[in-house]
Amino acid sequence: MPLPVTTRDSFRQHLEALGIGRGARIAVHSRLTAFGEIEGGAAMIADVLVETVGEDGTVVVPTYVLGAPADEIYDPTTTPSRKVGLLPEEIRQRPGARRSLCPIHNHAAIGAEAAVVERPDGRTSLGPGSDFEALHDAGFDLVLLGCRYQEGATYLHHLEVLAEVPYREWITLHRRIRRRDGREADMEVRYYAQRTGMPPSDFSGVGPLLAELGLDRRVRCPLGMSHAVSLDALHRAGLDCLSRDPWAWAGKQQDADSALAGAGVS
Repeated sequence: MPLPVTTRDSFRQHLEALGIGRGARIAVHSRLTAFGEIEGGAAMIADVLVETVGEDGTVVVPTYVLGAPADEIYDPTTTPSRKVGLLPEEIRQRPGARRSLCPIHNHAAIGAEAAVVERPDGRTSLGPGSDFEALHDAGFDLVLLGCRYQEGATYLHHLEVLAEVPYREWITLHRRIRRRDGREADMEVRYYAQRTGMPPSDFSGVGPLLAELGLDRRVRCPLGMSHAVSLDALHRAGLDCLSRDPWAWAGKQQDADSALAGAGVS
């Protein structure tokens, strides 16, 4: 059976159905396989996103560097993203794109407010002072193209920091970066990690919660579903949920036990 085809026109209509238009400020996570065969590939998707928000809008994508060796130098200009798909690399390499300094959870941006990602100093990957705080304060929407909140909403980890959930803790990672002036520097980065023996985060209930509250804009794509929500609405709903139950987004204990067994810990 042939794959469904996503064209420039059909993708533009998809964005319109999600409520994305001129002047929009969007942080986009994506799973492009959910769109079947894409005429023009990731470049077309990037083109239509930028065209749709227009000169007054801004597109931000995650260009995370996950699993990099501690001695690797993070250069915002040249270091490729890891494990976040094709679209972020397409946006990152475009003329005029800007990228944040955090060597773990960094973002690339293009558009009128692209400089928003350059405001944080890069020393914390989540929580106060992070890219996520900057995007929230600038009034961005979260857009999940063909993926679920479980797959694409890293912002939820940011909310776990603010709620001080009991199954995660602060750790300090040592990284090396190349600053925008070309100088190399050592950097200590704060990261909110899963506690040993504790369950991992499970965000599978977030989508239904937002839908129940009428906050989740969802539109079917050829092989899945896309979602959009304002970061402010997600922020308020998420913190309210965690204030009532700090364990609401914790997974099952057997998931933690499996992780420990795999690491040789009993």
